[in-house]
Amino acid sequence: MKTLFLFISICFSLVCSGQKPDLSYTLSRKDSTTLIIKVAFTGNATGETTLHLPDKWASQQSLYKAVSGLTALSPATVISATDRRDKYTVRYKPGTNVVFSYLLHKDWEGPLKYPLYFRPVINADYFYFEGYSGLVYPSLADTAHIKCRLSYEGFSKDDFFGNSFYANATDGKFTVSQESLLNAVFCAGKLRSRTTKVAGHQIVVALTGKLAFSDDTAFSSITNIIQAERRFWNEKGPEYYFTLFLPLYDQGNTGGTAHYHAFSLFQSVGLDLKSNLLPMIAHEYFHNWLGLGLKMPEPDEPYKWFSEGFTEYYSFKILFQSGLISKDEFLGRINGYLKDYYLSPYFNMAAQKLIGRYWESSELKLLSYRRGLILAFLIDSRIREKSQGSLDDLLRDLYRQSGPAMIFSNVLFSRLVRSYSDAATAMAIDKANGGDNSRLTKLLFIGRIYQADSLQVDKVFDLGFDWQASRKAGEIRGLEIASNAAKAGLANGMKLTDRLSVWFNNTSKPAEIGVVDKGKEKVIRYIPVLQVDKIIPQVKALK
Repeated sequence: MKTLFLFISICFSLVCSGQKPDLSYTLSRKDSTTLIIKVAFTGNATGETTLHLPDKWASQQSLYKAVSGLTALSPATVISATDRRDKYTVRYKPGTNVVFSYLLHKDWEGPLKYPLYFRPVINADYFYFEGYSGLVYPSLADTAHIKCRLSYEGFSKDDFFGNSFYANATDGKFTVSQESLLNAVFCAGKLRSRTTKVAGHQIVVALTGKLAFSDDTAFSSITNIIQAERRFWNEKGPEYYFTLFLPLYDQGNTGGTAHYHAFSLFQSVGLDLKSNLLPMIAHEYFHNWLGLGLKMPEPDEPYKWFSEGFTEYYSFKILFQSGLISKDEFLGRINGYLKDYYLSPYFNMAAQKLIGRYWESSELKLLSYRRGLILAFLIDSRIREKSQGSLDDLLRDLYRQSGPAMIFSNVLFSRLVRSYSDAATAMAIDKANGGDNSRLTKLLFIGRIYQADSLQVDKVFDLGFDWQASRKAGEIRGLEIASNAAKAGLANGMKLTDRLSVWFNNTSKPAEIGVVDKGKEKVIRYIPVLQVDKIIPQVKALK
């Protein structure tokens, strides 16, 4: 295969042209799965600085495994290991320019699948990584105002390059915080793109792969959602905003992450735009206000019901208000979340118990999305019953009153809920987040904005093991002993093969799980269903 040469210099430099950059990166391609990254910064007066390697990000651990070959390039510079694999020490002559290099490589095999996009993605056609997953950076005295410059060299005129700071140019200068630098995205290669200007502000969208929808539909839909959410918050947004879409080569996955002046989107090929990607776009962009603008206290797991759940609710409400989905489709989403929440194995789990467990399984992660969306729907409905207002007004008020610290306060939020709605609603929210859903259920059944309904459920989809943990580990994990999967012969520790076929949320089609059992490959087939007896709240439009 012909080796592509790629040379990118990311020189995080000053805004004024005559000064040295605070920090500079130069990236070149070693081969189709490896980048050579050269780093330069001005040393301090002590002659010693700590270097930080990628470590943990999202569900990924040990990201430093994608980094190797740390090499000192400047004179009288020595790099030494520490007792931690994500920390090194560099020593040099005080006050001099320090230069070193390292290799960043794709440390996983096969095509792109969830959750591998949280690690560096480097292939012959393009590369993509986040600051969290790919940048080695030195400890700097000022982490709030790092003078930056980012430049690209050696690309074909047909290649696209984009990042959290600019696109379609070979050089850019800016000042950024360390936090925002690490939360930035970087990509280049054979990507299709479109730039739209709204009131002088750029929105750049880039994508690749063979998709189930046209590029024009994707470009226009993404841009329309961004504009709708800016109108919601009455803001023009940053002068530049970047969106990247990459296809996944697995089944039934849609994901996304909000970054500094950017968001990344990922979806399995074959999935449509309306049912999957549009809500994800609306969700990730809304995080610019809930999650990035208004931050959660640390640890943030007990507040995911707000940052993720309320954002999830507005991903559908914005689409409904923008005419991209109908009222029936909007309520259908609400009912789907009601069903999934009331059937969740963690239905009665307190939000506080998510600390350290949020990424443990997909069901634990989804608990916050489901609970928060239902609480947002409840508050929205209760406010509308009482006045001409809505949750929209409460959120904008919360955002204004949270300054200048811009940290979510449950005390302020509860006070606003009582003011806009009533004490009963605030109490139902507190109790639900404590694991008691009785008050929530009662209020859902007496709502007046939508007609209360119910759903009798006697069976639900149940794969019988933790799909995501198993795919990540390459073996069966989290097997439910009484499940149809276990009865069919699956066992924890069985190695997975590529023979996998699962129709998620379908209780009639058999699941086919390829495994290695006692040294032999075989396919285990079973109906992924669990028998239950539950009455679940539902809603429908008033006639």
